[in-house]
Amino acid sequence: MTQLRKWHPNPNVRGRPEDYPIDAEQSEVNPLMFAGVGGAALIYGAHWVRFMPSDFRVRTLGGVAEDWPFTYEDLAPFYEYVEEAMAVAGLSGNPAYPDGAPCPLPPLPVGRVGRKAAEGMNKLGWH
Repeated sequence: MTQLRKWHPNPNVRGRPEDYPIDAEQSEVNPLMFAGVGGAALIYGAHWVRFMPSDFRVRTLGGVAEDWPFTYEDLAPFYEYVEEAMAVAGLSGNPAYPDGAPCPLPPLPVGRVGRKAAEGMNKLGWH
């Protein structure tokens, strides 16, 4: 078994004795199942966002699922603590996210791929 297959995150490709096949023919999403030091941090994309206040009230606002047993305001101090501890970098005041404490570090420079994406979004008038 090649290393790429042996450590593949998809059990259908990996095919270890402890894996079981997953039928994903009717799904646009393929399974990613793995265990390793850091867990899901293996695919962490460094995008650290807060939930919106409305995310905690989905039953009240939309009649689906259940409301969380606490509010965004209850959680906000913990967001601030973790953002400081993790040294989150960013530009504060993004209207797409709820208000919060300023980011502890300034935004990182935008790379070549990010500049190209921003160029396309600007042409479309997207924030």
